[in-house]
Amino acid sequence: MGQMSLQSLTPKTYDDTVVAAAEWLAAALANAIARDATSPLGHDLYADHPELDSARPTSEIDLMSEVSHRMERIRRAARTVQIAAQESRPSDEIATEAALLAEICVEVQGEVVELLRAKEAAAKARLSHLQAAALRTALTPREAEIAGLIAVDQLTNSEIARHLHISLKTVKTHVGNILSKLGITQRSEIGYVLDPDGEERS
Repeated sequence: MGQMSLQSLTPKTYDDTVVAAAEWLAAALANAIARDATSPLGHDLYADHPELDSARPTSEIDLMSEVSHRMERIRRAARTVQIAAQESRPSDEIATEAALLAEICVEVQGEVVELLRAKEAAAKARLSHLQAAALRTALTPREAEIAGLIAVDQLTNSEIARHLHISLKTVKTHVGNILSKLGITQRSEIGYVLDPDGEERS
């Protein structure tokens, strides 16, 4: 099913109440996942909340690692075909290994596409969450949009201007207003202020 843990660098951080709450949450999640798996409605907890699925990549490094792992499967299968050919094995054996390689390539292609979709879904969910938080902090809808583009997509002012089809001067004005309203001085702090319990994701 999966694992859940509480971790802290500070000794004796969690008391019995926190542990009991964590156990309750773990049981609730387990029940929800089990229910989703058998639901005739086909409801999927991870589809509604992709950020809960730890198996999905949440950063460029995670994504690269997952893709690299799958490409290694292809490399190993290709090496097997190469060795079979070098050793002059029977043609039907080489054909079998080649067919397996082709099958792995198709599988990996599908898996990589799914990884990219999952990462995009997680990024959209993160962006939506941050923009909602931004609106609650008295930012205007446009400021909330720009705050999300900075915190999630890590766009520069020039990139934001091109993306929103507005002038660079207008973007700078909006960014200045955002920093002022949030009481910060660095763009990199926007995500942490709007979602202090979240993680910066690209």
